[in-house]
Amino acid sequence: MFNKYSDGYCPQCLLEDYEIPLIVNNMDFWECPVCRFQCHSCTFSVLSIMRERGEGLLKEIQATFWINKFTLSRGDKNSITDSDGSIFKDEAELRDFLLNDVK
Repeated sequence: MFNKYSDGYCPQCLLEDYEIPLIVNNMDFWECPVCRFQCHSCTFSVLSIMRERGEGLLKEIQATFWINKFTLSRGDKNSITDSDGSIFKDEAELRDFLLNDVK
């Protein structure tokens, strides 16, 4: 199920109806323990989807406590810590980005 906002659950897993909380990884980014989806909070209201997957080295801090109604954005091609400023409008855009732009 697509939602352009995140409440700390993995957006990729939510597309398949799995509610998996994101967890802080060893690089202090949010990561899914199942699919290795990775993102970060680039502002207080935007969660930027990174273009590379995590390594599974996780801490014990879940995002559901820290993230509430953050807008989902594409990660910048030239910087892992920036958003490119574009917001996902629908499920097709998010699926396309995850399939074609995330390694």
